[in-house]
Amino acid sequence: MKRFLLRSLLFLIALTIQASGFSKENSNVENLMNVQLCMDGHKSDGGNSMVLYYSSRFESFFSTNCNTPTVLTSGITLNGVYTGSDLYYTITTVGPLDLAIAGSNMMVEVIDNCTNQNVQAGPFCMAGTYLIKVTGLTSTAFTLTATSYTPTVTISFVETSGTTNNDGIVCEGADVTLNANPANVTPPAVVTDYDWSNGDATQTITLTNVTTADGGTYTVTVTDDNGCTFSSSTTLVVNALPVFTIEDTETSGVGNDDETVCVGDPFTLTANITVGAGSTYAWNLPDGSSSTTHPLSISAATIAAHNGTFNLTVTDASGCTNTSSIVMTIVALPAVSNTELRACAIAEGSTSGDFVLEDAEEVPNYPTNQNFAAEIDNGIAMTVTYHLSLVGAQTGTANASSGVFTDGTIIYARVEDPTTLCFDVAQITLTVVDLPDAVNTELRACEDPNNLGFADFTLTDAELAPAPILRAIPIFTADIDNGGSGITVTYHGLQVMPITMFHLLLMAHMLMERSCMQG
Repeated sequence: MKRFLLRSLLFLIALTIQASGFSKENSNVENLMNVQLCMDGHKSDGGNSMVLYYSSRFESFFSTNCNTPTVLTSGITLNGVYTGSDLYYTITTVGPLDLAIAGSNMMVEVIDNCTNQNVQAGPFCMAGTYLIKVTGLTSTAFTLTATSYTPTVTISFVETSGTTNNDGIVCEGADVTLNANPANVTPPAVVTDYDWSNGDATQTITLTNVTTADGGTYTVTVTDDNGCTFSSSTTLVVNALPVFTIEDTETSGVGNDDETVCVGDPFTLTANITVGAGSTYAWNLPDGSSSTTHPLSISAATIAAHNGTFNLTVTDASGCTNTSSIVMTIVALPAVSNTELRACAIAEGSTSGDFVLEDAEEVPNYPTNQNFAAEIDNGIAMTVTYHLSLVGAQTGTANASSGVFTDGTIIYARVEDPTTLCFDVAQITLTVVDLPDAVNTELRACEDPNNLGFADFTLTDAELAPAPILRAIPIFTADIDNGGSGITVTYHGLQVMPITMFHLLLMAHMLMERSCMQG
């Protein structure tokens, strides 16, 4: 009976260990082996918990002496009985302290020291050693939980811009999401507030169509329900897009480098980059083809492939891309015809002729069956110049002047549009036409008895000369046109040789010529 009473009087608190064991640094609990453990038939928590009794030979787990408080380990829940004396505990934390007590009319406080025991206002957010006081109005069972926690928060990115996704290095115009990721907060605390340095107050913030001004440091401060705050910062890098213009280089047409090129001429397109050196280039041509060559050189412009818009996408070393364009106008060349020019030989049997090139824009109108009537410039008002070589025609040098050329000489006509200055070259073959083979001859007629010294000549029949009148047997002289066919003979009175009335025979001198028309 005495033993029972003594145990009852000395009994202060039963402690049920539900979490971890006591720490070795607990100076009041020298060793669990030194504590007398007994199984009591009563189960204070309704479970198979072990009730710790203390012996009067050792210090209490429920210290009523402020100067020798019970040392608590973070995460232990104490189930005890308050008997009316204030209980004191101490705990050393590595972060904020979360205190919770359950029991009718029970109170848990943090005090500054044992002498004054001034109650400290929470929150208890700094790492350190805290002196805890448990008090109540009446004796009652209570549960005390004291937990130290080390909350953290990290910031993650969600973006698909630049060379690597979700690394916080993006290009202008991208959309970026920043997530605050708290950890080691629950249990026991819960987050109640997010405060971003840009003024947002949600766990996740989204930046749309970012500019370089959006780059910089972003900080989020998280507040838990104990009133403790913890922060994290990260840096968002916003790279400017490449900035460039496309320039053309060419010497074709009216002006150089003016985005207008004649068919067949070369041109080059180059990106003039002012921001973001390009690492890759992607061209889209007017005909739908593509190229990754830079600069883009076109050896011979065509309307089908090159007339229209050239788009260029430049990607810089940061993975940022931008697109620019240039519109090229490809101008058709004048229509020209290779042809032949003819001139009469400068003398019978000569292979040289006197050509008037200024009249050569339209080929002389020879008989249609010879097909010499087409114009060099096809009837369009073009500027035509003549040159001794193809290179001369292409460069506008080595001009050819009217004059004597040998049969078969080839010259070149540069046919140029005076508006666009686009030109094409026609090849002209100079052909020397031999003179007709004419025979000097004599025509005779009987004297008019009524008009001595004169006779009646029929020049229309003069292509074949009559025989001498006094001969019994007709003897005919050679034809004037030497028997040639297709020769036109005309007659003309010449004053080269004087004619007198005293001649018995009238000498008629005839000039036969073929008309060599040159335009």
